[in-house]
Amino acid sequence: MRENRGLKERVKESVEWGERLVSCVEEKMKQALPIMSIGRDSYYSTSSNSVERKSKVQESTLQITNSISSDQAKYECVANNSVGTEYSKSTLLYVKVRRVAPSFSIPPPTLSEVTLGASLNLNCVAVGAPMPVVQWRKYPATDIMPDDNLPVGKNVLYLTDIQESANYTCTASSPIGVIHATSMVKVQSLPGPPENIQVSDITATSVKLSWSYKGPDELQYYVIQHKPKQANQPFTEISGITTMYYHVRGLSPYTEYELYVIAVNHIGRGPPSAPVTVTTGETSQELSSSVDLLSVVDLFKD
Repeated sequence: MRENRGLKERVKESVEWGERLVSCVEEKMKQALPIMSIGRDSYYSTSSNSVERKSKVQESTLQITNSISSDQAKYECVANNSVGTEYSKSTLLYVKVRRVAPSFSIPPPTLSEVTLGASLNLNCVAVGAPMPVVQWRKYPATDIMPDDNLPVGKNVLYLTDIQESANYTCTASSPIGVIHATSMVKVQSLPGPPENIQVSDITATSVKLSWSYKGPDELQYYVIQHKPKQANQPFTEISGITTMYYHVRGLSPYTEYELYVIAVNHIGRGPPSAPVTVTTGETSQELSSSVDLLSVVDLFKD
């Protein structure tokens, strides 16, 4: 059995992460003696070379730099000379680990708008003690990277050739807690074509068009294109229409027209609708002439 005769170990009972000095002196002679530390059955002597984070400052002092939880152990002083060996009472060095719940120091953006086929990097940075692992998921619950290869503290999601809008969730987790932040990636696209084009209120010089639209929101306006169907000429355009109906005026009487409706947003013009054809009505004079002609024909029949 070992005896503790005169050796005293000077060590605090606890220390936070950082630097710690463990010293030992001979109580009777007040003389510094070599020190050895015992932690997880490992020995370090101040009379030998430095061992990683444990090194000697004096012959009787063991310095522990950047202390971590694994440094928590029993430490004792050992004095050796030609007469024999003496041991001090062992003392537990307790490493206090700060425990802080995860929080986002750089959260991902709430909304990112991109064009079709574009690339985007989403950054997510979280802190805590211990440091959290950071993971990206695509809604609703698709893991983007394997759980056994998750980075700590920071995770960058690299998106390429984006074809659709989607929500991505950054999760930071540690033994203290779990937090989430969702980022929406919205693909900006051209509007789709208006549908269900209807023609009504036909007169000799005007027609009414109405339609529906089921494409992306945030339209700016509509455009109507029209021209006589058989004419070899460019389309006449009516722009800036903000309703889903419009009276097209200034048409020629008794003429067959071809008409299209186009939706416009901040990206540009979408494809035109399916064409509609309509024949304008006759004027009153033309109707009167037709009636007179019919009357003459009837007289000759008599």
